[in-house]
Amino acid sequence: MKDSNDKLLKYWPIFEEFDEYTDFAGYPTQALKESIRYFGEMMSHITQKPVSKWTVKIIMRGITEFVEEAEADPDEESVTILILTYDIITAYMRCLSVHRLIEANLDDLRASLNDFEKRHGLKGPVLDPSVFQEPRSVIEDPNLPQWLDYVARDITGYTSEWLRDYFESNVWKHRKNKISRDLVETAFTTLVEKGYDVYRKTPKTWTKTAITGVLTGYFVSNMTLTPEEYRQVAPAITPLLAFVADQGWLNEKRASNYQRYINEAASVMIELAEDPLNSSPAKMLGQALLENGVDLNDSDAVQKFIEQVNENGGVDSLYGDDDQLFDDEDGIPNDLVQLLDNPKQLTEAAKVYDPDPERDYLNDAHRPAASGWRKSRAVETHQLAVETGIRLWLQRAQYAIPKTFETTDLMFAVTDFMDVLYARNLVTPSQWTVAALKEIGQWYERTQTVKDYRDMQVVIAGVIGVLRSTDVISQKQSIQLTAAFNGEKIPDVGGPQKVTGKVMSMKQARKLLKNKRRKR
Repeated sequence: MKDSNDKLLKYWPIFEEFDEYTDFAGYPTQALKESIRYFGEMMSHITQKPVSKWTVKIIMRGITEFVEEAEADPDEESVTILILTYDIITAYMRCLSVHRLIEANLDDLRASLNDFEKRHGLKGPVLDPSVFQEPRSVIEDPNLPQWLDYVARDITGYTSEWLRDYFESNVWKHRKNKISRDLVETAFTTLVEKGYDVYRKTPKTWTKTAITGVLTGYFVSNMTLTPEEYRQVAPAITPLLAFVADQGWLNEKRASNYQRYINEAASVMIELAEDPLNSSPAKMLGQALLENGVDLNDSDAVQKFIEQVNENGGVDSLYGDDDQLFDDEDGIPNDLVQLLDNPKQLTEAAKVYDPDPERDYLNDAHRPAASGWRKSRAVETHQLAVETGIRLWLQRAQYAIPKTFETTDLMFAVTDFMDVLYARNLVTPSQWTVAALKEIGQWYERTQTVKDYRDMQVVIAGVIGVLRSTDVISQKQSIQLTAAFNGEKIPDVGGPQKVTGKVMSMKQARKLLKNKRRKR
């Protein structure tokens, strides 16, 4: 019974060299393999004969049962999935026949399939991969050009052709490294898609910022790759770009620059990927499923595992215990200290940990544009809120954040607070006033339980502390704003005391220090 299921897929390496395999460029290899595995399982219930003894009659019995079962499926997408699955199965069968790995004669098999396709309306070329694409997560930034569907489809079209021709070429067949086709496809298509979705750059207009951002951002936070696969990302993509340039489809100088940018970013990507804290919750969950041997195709097993994770404290529990993650006095991970002082890395981290990536906060109640509300200002405020939340989370011990707050709880509390302040009062953090903080503090006190309000007082004190440490607000603001939110008397914070006598200006001091000689 296991023969048809498991042993059918063992011929996959032969199929990868088959002419028809290039028709499926752009599709994830794993999805194609699953179709063959599914067909093998179905065939195990139809015949006890080994794959090598399959005849045209036996194969057609399996295909007929598969198609009839799919046609009876009421799901709207079932027809589209049927066409792709049928195409990959029949191409695989023709490959086995060509190599005489089954008894079915190629001419007889083609004739039977031709008649079958006429009866079931299955004639035609392999569907374009874009048909199966799910809605993409697109960054909507007022400073970027509008995301356009037809541009995205055009990019998918010509890059799929690049991949197809590359895999058909002698360059690929005689390559020295044995990096898998699946990794090349995955790495390149991800760079292509995210380059446009996040930075609005096409493969013909990529910049160093776009390439570096995707490789050190999305590749690290969302892609589940092994350490070896991360090391192979650059050598997987760069030969493809050289091939594309040799064909005249991409400017040679531009391709060379791309290769350099990729190699430079790869080392940073590899280092960041080694730290679990740089992984998104979705990636952490995916890795945990694999590490625990959960079959991703078994929905019940996956659901059971997720329930166990939730019982253990949610996705945050997958990141490890505090004792493992924090090892210095301030409670900041030693390997993340640089994140606090690196604006670019912090910006990338903000994209990963943003609790509202769909920007629903822009649709929440806010003052009208006629009164001064600006979308760009709201976006800037939210970005700062996410970065502030990350800083506060990394320093939560220093600011005595309640242990009941998990990452998502704290991030939501911080971003919601700062988003609402701008929406209602049209003030960014540097413009926060005593009146605004007093008003929102009173609202929290009225609407929250005593415990939740007390916890929020600690969080807001932490937010204000972070904003002070990053020079977003002044020392005077930090003291008075905290008191205002807590409903306390506003302290009278005086300015700097005037110094009597001769005062040296900073300009004079710098000049004096510059000219001062060390005593010998």
